Amino acid sequence: MRAAYPGWSGQIPVAQMLTTANEAERLRDQARPFLSRLRAKPQVAGLGLLGGLASDGIRHFADRFSDIDVTVLLSCDLPQELLALPMPDAIVLAQPLLPGWLPNFKFTDPVSGTEFNVHQHVLEYESRPCVIWDNDKCSAYADTLEIVYDPHGHLRALVADKTSGRDQRAFEAALKLLSRSRNLATEGVTATLGRGRADIACDIITRVAYEAIDVLLFLSGTWPPGAKWRLLAVETLLDRASFLPPWTYARLMRLIRSDAATSAACQGLQAELLEFLSGIRQLAARTFTAWPADVYGYATTRVFTDKQLRSETAADRRAGRGSEYALRILDAEWNRVNHDLEEVNRGK
Repeated sequence: MRAAYPGWSGQIPVAQMLTTANEAERLRDQARPFLSRLRAKPQVAGLGLLGGLASDGIRHFADRFSDIDVTVLLSCDLPQELLALPMPDAIVLAQPLLPGWLPNFKFTDPVSGTEFNVHQHVLEYESRPCVIWDNDKCSAYADTLEIVYDPHGHLRALVADKTSGRDQRAFEAALKLLSRSRNLATEGVTATLGRGRADIACDIITRVAYEAIDVLLFLSGTWPPGAKWRLLAVETLLDRASFLPPWTYARLMRLIRSDAATSAACQGLQAELLEFLSGIRQLAARTFTAWPADVYGYATTRVFTDKQLRSETAADRRAGRGSEYALRILDAEWNRVNHDLEEVNRGK
């Protein structure tokens, strides 16, 4: 399903891209006593380091501004009726059943003042199929986790399960970007400029460009990382791996950060954004074997389930469906059949 891209190792050379010193090893040493205390607790089923402290993650960098991020997987005997509840309700009722030693999520080391963030999960709850991790969480666990204690493999299995859908999410994110968001970048920007609001048009362009960055990272084979690391990952892709020539990091930043005060300047940004989206579409087509030729038509029936119920309409059958949705909408007969609610070959 996924093509290989020479020059992209999946690693972000953070130490070469920031001005601060790498103190990851010092912070790892500082974390060890706390990890040892956690490991001794009988309810702990797994432990890991997240972020820059993870030696086998996509970046191994932490500086004086970094926190120590620890993930703790607990095994607790929770009743089935509690496990069936939404997490906000389940966690309230689970309070008497949780270990009394559990710490606050955020606290500081009493001696050094270094901040600890302790991410806490209950294995029995998290393992349920209905629990879906968002992209930020999948990024942290799939691309930066170092497992330091996992006697029965529960943490490794949980992470593998919850982060297994990356390619599908990448496919869907690319479809949304290149259908709804691209339409917003064309018709939405043009309409807003026509209303005399270049500031709103610029805001649309910026929002779509940031969405495009996430899709670009998805297509590289990683999860889009959190806000602190997202642009470093993009810079690595565009300048160090030549992932989407002729796009460079500097060119992308000019597109995102430009504050065009005039309609003409905003139209220039719009043209740049559409060129960027065109490159991403070509990349998606090379990445996914099932990439649809008609992106908008596919998305309206397979992704946005409130847009169009029939995959092929009477208008499609009458006027022919050999062209993309964007071209069919220019066909007078196609529009007439839709407008008149005409039925063709009813029941098919």
